[in-house]
Amino acid sequence: MFLDLGLSSQQLLDTDRGFSFLRPGPLDMRMSRSLTRTAWEIVVHSSERELAEMFRSYGEEPQARRIAQALKEAIRQHALPNDAWQVAETIRRAAASPMKRIDPATRCFQALRIVVNHELDNLDKILTEIKDLLSPGGRAAIISFHSLEDRRVKSAFQQAAKGCLCPPRIPQCVCGQIPWARLINRK
Repeated sequence: MFLDLGLSSQQLLDTDRGFSFLRPGPLDMRMSRSLTRTAWEIVVHSSERELAEMFRSYGEEPQARRIAQALKEAIRQHALPNDAWQVAETIRRAAASPMKRIDPATRCFQALRIVVNHELDNLDKILTEIKDLLSPGGRAAIISFHSLEDRRVKSAFQQAAKGCLCPPRIPQCVCGQIPWARLINRK
């Protein structure tokens, strides 16, 4: 089993999908059109506090409050249309810092994409099902692109190789869980 958790360049180039903050287009971000809520709907209908928490939790954005405040204020003033580029520009102005190496919109767009597509819930689901999906002797490899995914994958793989679920303070295993996997390498 091989999972690549990244976006494709085709998705980034399609301006109707709204994944990229480098071009104008609707702020959609749905991987599947069957999903009901777009990123724009989440920005509009979330409270300032919810938006800040989203940016902090899923984007690990240190200026989450300031950015959420700027977005909600622009929406209140009817100064922000459903446009990925203009949303990104609002984020850039709110998080302006000459020392930034990456575009300030990167983390916020990541957070919105994760929420829209339930990415971490889906990853958690597949991580719990890997054991049942692999044939005996099978191998699993997952390419992750940010720390939220990476921590989950590493933790699940380490747990599969460890087996025991007992708290570390218990001197001897009482849970009876046995390892069902072997790690090929640390990464």
